[in-house]
Amino acid sequence: MTPWPLPDDDAMPGSPSRRPAPRTSDDKVVADRVVARLVHDDRTRTQNISVEVQNGVAILTGYVDTRELVFVAGWLAWQTLGVVDVCNVLKPSDGDGDGLAGV
Repeated sequence: MTPWPLPDDDAMPGSPSRRPAPRTSDDKVVADRVVARLVHDDRTRTQNISVEVQNGVAILTGYVDTRELVFVAGWLAWQTLGVVDVCNVLKPSDGDGDGLAGV
């Protein structure tokens, strides 16, 4: 969610803004690392997982076969160099709940 600008957001050039920083090339490098880790793990290789990284936060979305794989994918993302937090919103397709948010 992008915060709305403050009335004086553009009043002083060079002053801090509440707008989020644009995605950096570092985020792309970290996202590539997370994807590589998921692809190289036999448990997550064939799962439908999308990865986005914003300011070092790995965001995992999509569907996996089981609740256990929701946890495994989140754990693998946490183990990746450059990841400072994980937002795991994966959902199991086995009908076993809505996933393990925050893993």
